[in-house]
Amino acid sequence: TFRNSSMAQNVAFLRDADLTIHQYGFSLGGPIIRDKLHIFVAPEFQERNQPSSGPYIGAPSGTPGLISPDTIARIRQIMASRFDVGTAEQTTNENPLTNLFGRLDWQASASTRVVLRQLWNEAEVFEFSRNANAFNSQAGTQNSGFRLGSSSFRRENENRSTVLQLFTNLESGASNEFSVAYNKISDVRIVPLAAPEISVAVTREGDTLRNGVVTFGTEQFSPDNILKQDITEVTNNFSLPWGAHTFTFGARFEHTKIFNNFAQQLYGHYLFANIDSLAAGGAINYS
Repeated sequence: TFRNSSMAQNVAFLRDADLTIHQYGFSLGGPIIRDKLHIFVAPEFQERNQPSSGPYIGAPSGTPGLISPDTIARIRQIMASRFDVGTAEQTTNENPLTNLFGRLDWQASASTRVVLRQLWNEAEVFEFSRNANAFNSQAGTQNSGFRLGSSSFRRENENRSTVLQLFTNLESGASNEFSVAYNKISDVRIVPLAAPEISVAVTREGDTLRNGVVTFGTEQFSPDNILKQDITEVTNNFSLPWGAHTFTFGARFEHTKIFNNFAQQLYGHYLFANIDSLAAGGAINYS
């Protein structure tokens, strides 16, 4: 599958963006040793880039939530000695993906078959968006509005799964299936810098009735946001035919180890009533 901005709707939001979607894969299988050892692989890949939603510097006049370049420039100047607040221009949300599947089948003997399966998944998602929300001065409430690039984050997801199965045919039609599986899962958020999340009330272009908001710094839910899981399973099922019936006796053991870290507002969260308050360091709320 292939798609880019020339195939999309003729609007500035898409035409000015890096819109690309590439999806491809294949499968391949066959004998390594005839009637003895067989292999099968099926990889899939994705490259997906699409514009972040919301207003940006350079967007058409009248775009909801648009903030003037002069306002952004003053905020950038005030914060220059502390950290880089990031871009105010249009950004691209990237979503690369890799799925790898492989399988080996081994006919160990006339009555025994061994199967090894491996799954390897990796995905990344760049998370960033802007909106036309108004400033909220309530303590503990997250503002969004016109976010700057420092408020972005990236999700990194990995899944490794290995399964070994042993199938055995016994006398009188009885059979046994034994399997061992290990699954390792990781979900991590990566932030571009370590800084407080700061929201400043500002006047939006073409809208003087409500205060807009510019938000920058580390997104408050993302620092050290980590979830890791290790799962081990051992299963055995014995099947015994009895007349017109089949009885299955089995047991299953599962061990799960979970690490979950969530450090909300690790670097602090500040609200400022206007840009002058930001310059003076006079926050109206902190959490």
